Amino acid sequence: MHNLYSLYEDYQKQGEKVWANFNASRRDVIWYYQTVIKAICLNASGEIFDDLKQLGERIDELNGEDN
Repeated sequence: MHNLYSLYEDYQKQGEKVWANFNASRRDVIWYYQTVIKAICLNASGEIFDDLKQLGERIDELNGEDN
C-alpha cells in the first residue's frame, strides 16, 4: 500500500515524468497494481481494504489515453 501511495503522490508532484522510474509502461504498472489490489481485497473487508480500493481507483484514473 505504501508503494502505491508513493506512486500516487509522486505523480501529483512530477506528473508524467514519474513513469520513467519504471521498466514498464504506465498501463502495465497500473494493471499490476490493480491486479494486486483485486487479489488482496477479494475476500477481505475493513477500513484498510476500503482505503486500498480507493487508492486503486485514484491510480486507475492516471491511466490516460496515451501510454
